Amino acid sequence: MVPLTRISHVAVIVRDLETTFKWYSEVLGFEKRADVSLGSSERWLAIGLPDQPDFSIFLECPKVETHGSDLYALLSERIGKGSGLVLTTPDCREAHRKLVSCGVRFLSEPTKFPWGTTAMFQDLDGNALVLFEPGDAS
Repeated sequence: MVPLTRISHVAVIVRDLETTFKWYSEVLGFEKRADVSLGSSERWLAIGLPDQPDFSIFLECPKVETHGSDLYALLSERIGKGSGLVLTTPDCREAHRKLVSCGVRFLSEPTKFPWGTTAMFQDLDGNALVLFEPGDAS
């Protein structure tokens, strides 16, 4: 067995770091954890929820200069095709109402399942995120 100890972060591929960070911070309440420049063309931002310091999302914007043409093409194709992020909330329906009032595009209305209530929405680049209110079976 491989000695893995925890998941520390997940990468979300985006078109524009500043615009995306502004959306994640102003609409969802994320904070900036790190802003790292690696040379003239490479930069990424680490963001996270204020009450969860041990897990970060790395926003990454692909660049030909950094990744080379093949990897750049692969990463660019992933923009807007999912993130896998599930954001826990104590009240899915209320979070949904607030995000709709901020202009967030939802792919599904809050739906109750045995494990909880969920609603799927998109960030500015079309990456899917899920609101999750734990239920009795979760």
